[in-house]
Amino acid sequence: MKKEGKFSKDYDHMAILVFLEGECWLVDVGFGDSFIYPKKIETDGVQMDYVDYWRVVSDPDENLILQQSDDCSVFRSKYLFTREEKQPIQFLERCAFHQTSTESDFTQQKIITRLTEKGRVTLTERKLKILELGSSNEQEIMNEDEFLSKLQQHFRIGLRQLIRKSQ
Repeated sequence: MKKEGKFSKDYDHMAILVFLEGECWLVDVGFGDSFIYPKKIETDGVQMDYVDYWRVVSDPDENLILQQSDDCSVFRSKYLFTREEKQPIQFLERCAFHQTSTESDFTQQKIITRLTEKGRVTLTERKLKILELGSSNEQEIMNEDEFLSKLQQHFRIGLRQLIRKSQ
């Protein structure tokens, strides 16, 4: 994945390549701000997903790069991947980092996101972001009570479920 102008470390994110009827597709259920439908792995076309345009390009080292655009003219690289098969154990170290390190974005704040029929809803302890058909609406979260209220409203997770999980 790309952050601050460069790609993250190897094994930072696991996406899946699916081979179906002679074609290769990129499937990614864990990248919260990305495409919704699988993307065909071909380097000579543009694919649309709701209101975003996507393409796959290759670099000089024969890596593949997934790129996204709002207008089909300026593309931003989202992440770099290969067709090389990897084993889940290879991701173990980075997975532990993201769950425990104070340097990981995932340990710095609460975050939950889910796909909706029209886009995505994301809640952090600081803001609620609702993306629907390309339009984005953001609302600041003022305190823990408001966070818990939005958690219940948009994710159907109440205080009882949180208490049960933490015991």
